[in-house]
Amino acid sequence: GCCMPPPQPCQSLRELQSVAEPKLAVPASTDSMPPAAPPAMQALDDQDEGQLLQEAFLDAAGQGFELELPEDSIFNLDTELVVVGANVTLSSPGRGATLDGSGLTRIFHVHSRGRLFLQNVRLANASATNQSTTPHAPHGGAVLVEGPGSLLSMRDVEIDGATALVPEAAGGGVAAYESAVLEMVD
Repeated sequence: GCCMPPPQPCQSLRELQSVAEPKLAVPASTDSMPPAAPPAMQALDDQDEGQLLQEAFLDAAGQGFELELPEDSIFNLDTELVVVGANVTLSSPGRGATLDGSGLTRIFHVHSRGRLFLQNVRLANASATNQSTTPHAPHGGAVLVEGPGSLLSMRDVEIDGATALVPEAAGGGVAAYESAVLEMVD
């Protein structure tokens, strides 16, 4: 349809992280070498997961990507995730994943023809802040969408505990300005 991003391979956070990690050179012949032990998987706490997600957004600035978040995962964020001029899709299977602003930050700022597609995620404890330098910075506690060509599409998304910066600001959960499009499906 008109509002769906182009098909792209879905990546997990671990796959995104491994793309940025340097690869080791493998000798042409390994006949005389013992097999290498697989790298140890590091357990990540919720704060590490949030930092990985923030890094994925920074690394992909201006580029589109699709990411499946692990079921029942919680991503504690300390800064908003920015979508600029690209299609970004976040989804989660089963009971979904939670992106938590910890009362410190808005979760998403979509602008300059950015298109954000969310499916089966929960946006929690978000607060509009002065992190954005746009006139609409106090608006949109969980998500601020600005500008022509910018889009937020939410399917099976729950917003809980989101507030605008000041009482007279609009969009405690979501605010859309300047011809931005908001699409919600339960």
